[in-house]
Amino acid sequence: MRRREQFDPKGTLEILVHSGGGHANVAYRLAKFFRGHCKRLNILIPMVAKSAATLLCLNADTIYMGEFAELGPLDAQLKDEVEKGQEFFSPLDEFKSMEYMKEYATGILDYFGWTLADRG
Repeated sequence: MRRREQFDPKGTLEILVHSGGGHANVAYRLAKFFRGHCKRLNILIPMVAKSAATLLCLNADTIYMGEFAELGPLDAQLKDEVEKGQEFFSPLDEFKSMEYMKEYATGILDYFGWTLADRG
């Protein structure tokens, strides 16, 4: 990133991706940067491109995948303010997602219940 000014515009840019993921915002910014510096973007995935790496790959014109290659889930992370303060969890964890929705729904019902009782 420090030498990005030296990155010459290309006709076709090919990027080899092997990643377990990372920050979606960084992947998005990289994808925009690459798209702005080439006419055609090809992604090569020999094995894995998970989470944020999948987001980067989805910006390609063509994705070439090896025999055992995998694109992973776009695994967004949410804060668990109910149990763990500011700790993050994956909404792909079904039990945790249902628990979060239950807590949220209970909080909304409590709020409106108290509001209705307060107003008579």
